[in-house]
Amino acid sequence: MRGINPNLYNRQLHPDERALIKKLAQQKAEQTCNGDAACISTSTTAWSDLLERVAEGQVDDVANAKNMAYLQNILQTAAMPNSEGALGGVDTYLKNLQTAQDMLAPYMGKPIMVGGSPIMADGGVETYFSATPAQCADQYTNYILGTQAPGPVVPRMDLRDQNRLGYLATCNGSAQPDYTLEQMLLGGAVTNKVIGTVGRALAGC
Repeated sequence: MRGINPNLYNRQLHPDERALIKKLAQQKAEQTCNGDAACISTSTTAWSDLLERVAEGQVDDVANAKNMAYLQNILQTAAMPNSEGALGGVDTYLKNLQTAQDMLAPYMGKPIMVGGSPIMADGGVETYFSATPAQCADQYTNYILGTQAPGPVVPRMDLRDQNRLGYLATCNGSAQPDYTLEQMLLGGAVTNKVIGTVGRALAGC
């Protein structure tokens, strides 16, 4: 039965995929932080989380469901008048998530190579940020049977996710409310956009 064990029905990210996420996050941070070391550190973590969310959604049905549930929670903060979410925080997060999708797009579907040869798994070539149904169903595709799967690329991602929700739900009484996003949410436009664009990037196996 699907969904009972969080490690069922997924292909763990390959170490090369995790390494690429780290590399892309670092590069993005360096491009936007103008040499500020503290900014680079914080931004690298943020982009790593975004990239990992998109990547895992590509190869893991359980992660995909978790992603969509989290997005719904994010969207709900935009319906709170004067909240940071309603005042642009949600829109910024969704745009960054879309950017993360675009950053991974050039690599999606390309074979993962080791020693000049593509890696084979469950009867097929293993590719970056994509997987066959057989690979998705094998939780040990990239890790030894009986060993614990690695945690997030940057530890404590769940805590950062909760902190983000808390921040977006925070009331900002000094700012002028912008109900445009709220009205779009109530009309379903934003929700449909997320599912129709980012949702495709987070589609499971």
